[in-house]
Amino acid sequence: MDYENVKKLGAVLTEVSMPHRYWTAKFSVSGADNPEPALEAGFDWFSALVDRLADTEIIGPPVPPRPQATAAQITAALESEPKPEPVRIPDGDGTADIRAVHGPLAIAHVASDKGTHYCKVYAGPYVKYGISVWPEALGAANIKGWADWPIGEKRALPAEMTAFVQFDGNKPIKVVELR
Repeated sequence: MDYENVKKLGAVLTEVSMPHRYWTAKFSVSGADNPEPALEAGFDWFSALVDRLADTEIIGPPVPPRPQATAAQITAALESEPKPEPVRIPDGDGTADIRAVHGPLAIAHVASDKGTHYCKVYAGPYVKYGISVWPEALGAANIKGWADWPIGEKRALPAEMTAFVQFDGNKPIKVVELR
């Protein structure tokens, strides 16, 4: 099956989710009454392409994904670390109370009762409930694709990362920066 026939069946390669030899492709189907043949044709084409290119210099042999720490391992690591109090950061005009919370840090995609999706950072004394993160802080820290993560699954952040948290009195409000 070639790509032209795959397109005729209605499958359009859009981005990277059908796994084959540690490579993935994501297909969307439009204009097809029965999407199953289009998806099967797309996967057959993708598999053949990966098989043909896998041992060349173009994409190289498949590399297994790095194992991810489990949620239990992340939680255990967070809970075993000492919980230093956040360090107050002087603010130029004195209007914001920003404090640094040091790692280890974990992040999770969460959803509110109202259906709003966002992320929380878990660290230091905030391991149990976490602190909401501004979307701008995620982008600046190059954390992308979080909306596709399973809800509630904690993921470890790099050990050297620090969360800068805005406080109201002693209550953390939001993570405003991750670096």
